[in-house]
Amino acid sequence: LRNKLNSDEESVLRPLDRIQRQVTNMENIIEALLWLSREEISPDNIKIFSVLPLVRDILEENRRNIVGKSIDINLVTRGNPVLSVPAPLFQIALTNLIQNAVRYTSDGHITVYVHDDRVLVSDTGSGIKGTDLDKITQPHFRGTGSDGFGLGLSLVKRLCVRLGWQFEIESEVDCGTTVHMIFK
Repeated sequence: LRNKLNSDEESVLRPLDRIQRQVTNMENIIEALLWLSREEISPDNIKIFSVLPLVRDILEENRRNIVGKSIDINLVTRGNPVLSVPAPLFQIALTNLIQNAVRYTSDGHITVYVHDDRVLVSDTGSGIKGTDLDKITQPHFRGTGSDGFGLGLSLVKRLCVRLGWQFEIESEVDCGTTVHMIFK
C-alpha cells in the first residue's frame, strides 16, 4: 500500500506507520506466547541486543498515547545492559509496563530508569491498593478502574520468571507505582 501510494504526505503516511507498528506489536505478542508455551528457547531466536535503543523506541512509541493528558515521559540512563534473550520478549514486557503507567496516570510523570542490571518504570499515577498488590499479577485479575483483560502484568511476570529475572512492584494509592525488572 505504501509503495502504491507514492505519497510523502504525512496525513497518508501516519496511519500506515501506525498500522505497521501494531502489526509488529501483534507479531511480538504471538512470538512471546509461543515462546512461553515451549519447554526451551531455541538458540536461533536469541540475539544479543542493547537495551537502551529499544527502550528509547518504546518510549517514543508510547508518547503518542498521552494525547489529552498532562504527562511527561522521561528516560534516566544509569547503564546500558546487553541482554541475550529474544528482544521481542523484553519489548512486550516493557511496553506493557509503560502502557499501564500511561493508562493509570492522568497527570504527572512517568520515568523509565535503565541500570546495568535492571529497568524500572515509575509513575505518579493512581497507584495500586495494598490488598491488590499480591493479586495484580494473577491472570484475569483486574484492579479498580481497570478496563483491560487482566493479562498484561501476568504475562510480564511469566516472562520474567521464565527468563530468570526478578519482578517487583511497589505502589501506594494516589502516589504512584514503580515496577522493577531485574536481570540475573
